[in-house]
Amino acid sequence: MMAEGLVEQRTGSDSRERLISLTAKGHGLLPRLVARWKATQRAADHLDRELSMPLSGLLAEAIVALSERPFAARIAEHEE
Repeated sequence: MMAEGLVEQRTGSDSRERLISLTAKGHGLLPRLVARWKATQRAADHLDRELSMPLSGLLAEAIVALSERPFAARIAEHEE
């Protein structure tokens, strides 16, 4: 995003801290980004209504299950 000129980086109160902020160009994109995010949310809500169970809930369950036992471990259990 820095290469695109959307954000800039400054050193904070000590040399370990980096502060990232939007540039004027980045701020200019915010209305389009907010509109796109709202459209994305509406589309996801409509998709949830078409499915037998909400995808958002199922993904949350999958994230919890995979954090408890990663997919690589699950594959290893089924290898011959």
